[in-house]
Amino acid sequence: SSPTLRVAGLAGSALVAADSGDRDRFRERRAAVLRDLLPAQRTARAAAHIDLGRGAVLVGEVAMAREHIEEALALLGDGGSSGMRSRAEEVLGALEQKQPAAEARRASTDVAETKRIAAQLEHMADSLITME
Repeated sequence: SSPTLRVAGLAGSALVAADSGDRDRFRERRAAVLRDLLPAQRTARAAAHIDLGRGAVLVGEVAMAREHIEEALALLGDGGSSGMRSRAEEVLGALEQKQPAAEARRASTDVAETKRIAAQLEHMADSLITME
């Protein structure tokens, strides 16, 4: 099969894995796409990056999704397909919605972790004082 068809099939199967919530399979198939990506035509590479970006959004990999979409837009350039460009922009829109939620979750996790560590340190300090 041609590199273009192979990359399209692999990217599609990665997206299906992400859509079904199988993060590990998505990552495996993403790695396969990236290994075979270079010989494919420019527009096929852009389409694969869009599919991988969509899949990354579905499995919660915001930074990875952004990298794929940025690469797709770079490959498309100014004269790229308007349909593909709008698909990429749609993924960017989904990223914008997920980013604040991800940051809020990370911030609340950081606060909880900081409180837990502080409590442990306080307990250790109390134990040391008691031992003296």
